[in-house]
Amino acid sequence: MKIRKYTIGRSPDNDEVINEPDVSAHHAVVFVMGDVVSIDDLDSSNGTYHNGYRIKTTVLKRNSEVKIANKYLINLAPFFENYNSDLQLDADNNYIRQFNELETVWNEWEERKQELEKMTKMSDFFTRTALYVIPCIIVSFFVNKTYYMPISLVLGTVTNSISLGSGNLKKKKKKLDVQFKSKYKCPRCGVQLYEDWQILKNQKECFHCKAIWVL
Repeated sequence: MKIRKYTIGRSPDNDEVINEPDVSAHHAVVFVMGDVVSIDDLDSSNGTYHNGYRIKTTVLKRNSEVKIANKYLINLAPFFENYNSDLQLDADNNYIRQFNELETVWNEWEERKQELEKMTKMSDFFTRTALYVIPCIIVSFFVNKTYYMPISLVLGTVTNSISLGSGNLKKKKKKLDVQFKSKYKCPRCGVQLYEDWQILKNQKECFHCKAIWVL
């Protein structure tokens, strides 16, 4: 199903321009998917309000009241031109579009996580090599006592650098997990999700709030 979107904000490149100082350059976006109309706030400074409540994302009805920065009323009539009340089943509980966006969050996390795991394995291998294999070979076959100390210092420096690299990879993985968890949540109730996106897709709805993910 084709998704149409309409942007709202102060910048002239928006579909609806509100040239006021308390409106963000790109303040909000309305999505129209068949008979389902929803709005997302784009991390604006002064917020997007639905029926008096500041929201991040919500599904709209014909009689919804949407205000930008809690001041500027948005005319929703054009978004419901092709509205069919018989087709808009339980619109307040329909989060299909938002759930589909979680597929990208999952795939990007999996891809980046695998990259970091490969880099960690390589780092661990080089660390073990520096700690055990190289010193043994040099001491046993190539280095006399005159050069042992300088080379040992060099090897120590290399080993420390590799160890620091390994530590940085662990920090990156931790940061990646934190970012993933902040995004991979039910778009309605915000409960943390853990399962593969495909498993959740087969589940079709949130186990916690029963929000509809898949029809």
